[in-house]
Amino acid sequence: MNSWKLDLFWTAFPLALLLPGSLLAVERAKIRALSRLTLRFSTGAIFSVITVGLIPGLVGEHDLFLVIVGFAAGIMLMLLIEQGAAHHDDLRRSDSPRLNAARSAIGITGIGLAIAGVALSLTWLNGRKTAVLLALALGFRFLWVGITHKARMASTITGRRIAGRTFVVLALCFNWGAGIGAFVLRQAPVKMVEFLLAAFVAATLFQVMADMMEEPQDERPQPFYTAAFFVGFLVFLIIRINI
Repeated sequence: MNSWKLDLFWTAFPLALLLPGSLLAVERAKIRALSRLTLRFSTGAIFSVITVGLIPGLVGEHDLFLVIVGFAAGIMLMLLIEQGAAHHDDLRRSDSPRLNAARSAIGITGIGLAIAGVALSLTWLNGRKTAVLLALALGFRFLWVGITHKARMASTITGRRIAGRTFVVLALCFNWGAGIGAFVLRQAPVKMVEFLLAAFVAATLFQVMADMMEEPQDERPQPFYTAAFFVGFLVFLIIRINI
């Protein structure tokens, strides 16, 4: 397989787990437990790839000042997105509650998947191994997205009717982000790519950590789910060491 085809395959790989996740949401009775387990495992995997494989390369091989500024910019970007999403939620309180699940899935989740797509494409700057591992880790996150949002949308008649279209939109958000990242990687100056890579990596870390910390109000935290984070971290650390 040609190099560019292999790169394209791994960039698109996370989408392969979006559909299975949506199907599991229909077939599994204990969907909430599965969702929490998948979220923590995928978060640990993403943290493992970024902190062990990506950040040392960013700090050691690129302009440290650009990396620091880029990380700060990524955090500021996510804070602005979260604030805008909260304001939008306040404005739509009078709307029909049947539409809330679909809007939530397309809104903040779509933006997050676009950011992940940009980050994945830019990660090729640091080598194929790190990019492939990040694609695998994001695949588990897409599995969680499919499980969680299909379950939310299945609770309403309107949500069930537009579930398929919603997941198409989510997939397009990721593709759109990955396309932008690939364009920037090939066309932009190296310094700009370093800055944007740091920014979008920080934004991805912010998002996955924020999702993991949102414990359901009606459930107590359980150590088993916390352990899933470290299992994901160790599994991907072992994979990195052995490939």
